[in-house]
Parts: sequence; C-alpha cells; structure tokens
Amino acid sequence: MRRNGVWLALLGVTLVMSWAVAAPVSAATTEEVLAKLTKQRGEVKTFEFDMKTIMKGEQAGTSTGHMAMQVVMKDGKPAGALMNVKQQMTMGEMTHDTLMVNDGEFLWMETKAPSSGRVMVMKYKPDTGANKNDPQEFTDQYDLKLVGEEDFDGQKCWVLEGTPKAKSAAPAARGMGRGSMGMGMQAEEPGKIRMSVGQKDLFVRRYIFYSKSGKEISETQMTNVRLNGKLDPALFKYTPPKGAMVMDMTKGMPSLEDLKKLVPQE
Repeated sequence: MRRNGVWLALLGVTLVMSWAVAAPVSAATTEEVLAKLTKQRGEVKTFEFDMKTIMKGEQAGTSTGHMAMQVVMKDGKPAGALMNVKQQMTMGEMTHDTLMVNDGEFLWMETKAPSSGRVMVMKYKPDTGANKNDPQEFTDQYDLKLVGEEDFDGQKCWVLEGTPKAKSAAPAARGMGRGSMGMGMQAEEPGKIRMSVGQKDLFVRRYIFYSKSGKEISETQMTNVRLNGKLDPALFKYTPPKGAMVMDMTKGMPSLEDLKKLVPQE
C-alpha cells in the first residue's frame, strides 16, 4: 500500500541531473537565461511531450508517458490550464497505468489495480496553476545558477543548478502530486536541482533532483516537445468508465460509510 500511495501521489509537472556538462558556458548569463524563461512563460499557450522519470532509492521505479496541456486565458491573462497525462508506472514486478485529466471543472485521476484490473477514479477540485511545466515554479523555490551547456533531444541546452531557497515552503521535488511535473517523492530532505533548458525553445528538457545528502532522487526527461500546436479538445474531456469505483475528493477525504458503499457486495 505504501508503494502504491507514493506512485499515486506523483503526477504533479510536474511540470527534473547527474550527467556530464559540456564547457565552456555560452555568452549568456544566469540573469539572461532566467529572463528568457520568464518571457517564454507568457508566450506558450499549448504544449505536449513524451516523458520518462527514473526514481532512485527506496522508491526505485520508472514512469513513461505523454503530457498535453492548454493554458486557459481570461481577460488576456492565464487563469488555469487543461491537462491530459497518461503514464505507465513500474516498480519491481508491479506495473499500472494512470490517466489524469483536468477538464477545467474537475481533476480526474484514473488508475487500474495491477492485481484485479479494477478501475479506480478519484475526482478532485482542479488545480489553478496555468502551466505545470512553469519555470517560475523553480525560480520561486530555488536559487538557480547557469553552470554549463549540453546537447539533449536534438538541441543545445543551458544547464542550471539550484539550491532550495531558505523560505521555500515546498521545493519542486515534492513530486508530481496532482499535476506538478516530476516524480520527486522521497524520504530524505530535498537538496539541489539540476535542469536543462533548450536554447531554441526555452523549454525545460530534463531535470534531476538530489537529496540534501547529495543522493540522486529522480531524473525526468521531456522529449519530442511540441509548443503552441493545435490540440484535440477530446483530450480534456473525461467520463469515468462503466463499472469504475469513483471517489469524490472535492470535499475532502470520504467518510468510512462512503467507502463502504464503494465496496462490491457479495
């Protein structure tokens, strides 16, 4: 149950680095790169990409999948985001599939039990963040510094390294949760982050989280990135499949009586 809980708590940008960094650093400075990221943040209205996360340590496992997101605008400003994330997660011999859809009204998380094949759906209030691969999520929580360059996924990338800010309440390593990029659930206190940003599209391409003791926690890679493309509206619509066990989490944890009603009767 503990392992299942950790994997279900993922998903979250979530929206991710222990590789060799090429030298020397380009003419760009840390301030210039961060300014470019901030500017790009307001220009991306849709994105999709393939993703892979490798977890280390006690929660060792792998997740692969695809993410699509569309920013919702209101009065000319980002007011939220529609999201579709499909993942297959593997820990040891256990594999299960997860689908998350933010349709603007609710956030749905659908999982299939590896043993029985039964589908469980959890219904949440939607996340309000406009962009779950938002670089500001990192700049708000980490002191970042440009440390080098590398080639990744067909383009030159800037490599940034950061340490958690003293007053940051929730470092980005918290994991994918309900929408955040990167599966950083861990037992140890989070430490530094190392992230690569494409120099052409200014999109975060991969990142690694470390524990405070210096151990690598997770690496997440985003490949086949497509920005501001047309997305199928059907991606952001969801109806629980017939026979699924649906738990309404919009008012908090269900009561014991509510849970009893979900148990199949003999």
